[in-house]
Amino acid sequence: MEFVSGYRDPVLDYSELLFSWYRRYMKDCAGRPERLALPPQQEARIKSLPYDATCWFLHVLHNDSIAFRPRNTELQMGDLFYVDDALRFRDLKRYISFINLQEETEGETSTRDADAANSDDVRHIKYLLLVAVETGAVIGVDFLMDSECSGNKVQYVCKLRAYHLLCQCMALPMDNGQPRRPQRVAIEDPSVHRFLVKSLSSLGVGVQKTPMRDWSPSGTFIFSAQTVQCCHVCKQRKFEVMLTPCATCDAVLYCSEDCKVQDWRKSPWDISHEFWCEKMKRFMQSEERLADLPFHFMKETTSRLFDQEFFLSSRNLIGGAWTVESIHYHTRRLQGKSPAWNLEVSWKEYYNWRGLSLDNPLAALLTYPLTIYYIISTLVPQHFPELNILKKQSLKIHIMAGGREYHNILLFWELVLLMPHVVLELVFVGSDLPVEEDERSFIILKKGSEVRCSDLTYVDKDRGVRGIHVKVHARPYHTLQVAKPDLVIGFNPGFGLDDTWLSTLPRLQAMKVPAFFSDCSQYSCEVDGQVVSGASGGSASLPILNPFRSPLRIVATDNNMPWYKNAFLFYLIYKSNHISTKRNNLVPYSALQAPSPDTAAEASPQKKKNKSGRNQCRKRK
Repeated sequence: MEFVSGYRDPVLDYSELLFSWYRRYMKDCAGRPERLALPPQQEARIKSLPYDATCWFLHVLHNDSIAFRPRNTELQMGDLFYVDDALRFRDLKRYISFINLQEETEGETSTRDADAANSDDVRHIKYLLLVAVETGAVIGVDFLMDSECSGNKVQYVCKLRAYHLLCQCMALPMDNGQPRRPQRVAIEDPSVHRFLVKSLSSLGVGVQKTPMRDWSPSGTFIFSAQTVQCCHVCKQRKFEVMLTPCATCDAVLYCSEDCKVQDWRKSPWDISHEFWCEKMKRFMQSEERLADLPFHFMKETTSRLFDQEFFLSSRNLIGGAWTVESIHYHTRRLQGKSPAWNLEVSWKEYYNWRGLSLDNPLAALLTYPLTIYYIISTLVPQHFPELNILKKQSLKIHIMAGGREYHNILLFWELVLLMPHVVLELVFVGSDLPVEEDERSFIILKKGSEVRCSDLTYVDKDRGVRGIHVKVHARPYHTLQVAKPDLVIGFNPGFGLDDTWLSTLPRLQAMKVPAFFSDCSQYSCEVDGQVVSGASGGSASLPILNPFRSPLRIVATDNNMPWYKNAFLFYLIYKSNHISTKRNNLVPYSALQAPSPDTAAEASPQKKKNKSGRNQCRKRK
């Protein structure tokens, strides 16, 4: 897959942005600057830049604890440490080993790390220089490696590099803003502060009278990790070149006609933009429908320049259940309310029932339990009526590849309030679950006003306690040997991104259990359908717009397509094995309900010959 929007951990996208800016910085500097003076043309250009009325912050961050080294140099590409198939932070284990440099002895691990630290291929960043604007966006970074910080010149080198870093941030800021110079700069390090007071004055830039004593001189500082877009082909960023979308579909971004032609002519044909262009044009028509939610913040969260970190931080949503939505924050807890059922399938009705303000962005977290509720209450009765699911007193649901959702397991208590008459058993399965949680069994229950997880022995002593039974299997689904569930659900799986689906989908085909999946876009759903066809011989239903999708847009780097977590839902249509599809309710969604204009055209996708190996199921443009 070439589009990884919605699937890659934000910290990896952000680190890629930092390093792409840093590489350009090194190129512009033609190596490390060894003197203060700028070339006359560069100095004149900086002096002519307009002023930024906000304050800039310069931080000098010291690192004595962590180093790293490439694990498999053959996997590196040029000056990159990892390639596009690194989607989760844990994937970096294939490319990078992190080393603890602290002297504290903690058994054999510290001894091995200490030995590794002396190796020639270890990379140790001694100092990180970071420039941020007052709004919270980082606009430039520099790294001083351990080898550059030896001897008595380290302080002078640090001061010199801080000056050149600020100059580069003025000429080529990493954010989405235009070149400009600050009216003033606040500096944390006292010695760097004294050095830059005089050095920056020649550029017409002032320095605050005293060094900062904290992260910023302003109590309103909010960290920001705004997406900076890039060319889909060559990956040059917006701060390096002008980007324009494809004139036909308005979805994919290019920096030049050469890159567009190269993408158009890709081989095989079904990964070329020529194959996908008209489809993407139809996908883009969903942009307004996806943004049609009742929340008061929708104008901000559905913008193509949506900054999720700023949005969360500015509302003090900095922990617990919000951790998985953010790059860097930890801990928060959600509690329940009185029981109900027969809820209307919309966020507005749900918020009214729960007494929540439409200014509250909890929908970004509750999209997972509410999507399960929507599948059980609406989609299963509509597409699998013979199951009589609404009359069942207990339901066993397998949640596949649910590591992200398991992190916020207490949120699923909402299902007890929505379906008080049903005993739920949630079985989380997937290799992305914590290994230490493998085979764990517990129950989610409410004691007093607190929702918590408890061992099953607690329930044995206190009969009549209502809750959700949970079982964890930290392994691929196709290796699991357990009783057949009533329902299988997977959130934003990206079938083409993980080879284990090539074994899991045939297992589901053999079980023929109702299986529903969400995904981030119509494009993703179409690729998922291709993978299903190649792996199991079955197919996927047409995508169904999820009324309980997340309201926070995922801003992509190399395209303009609207991506939202749990945006669309589809179910697996199993091959019939000579049994009437009508009898088994294996009827595409289009036969049950008139499709929308943008999905009607997808009712008869073009069939392609299966390809061998991994490429068969990675037909991502």
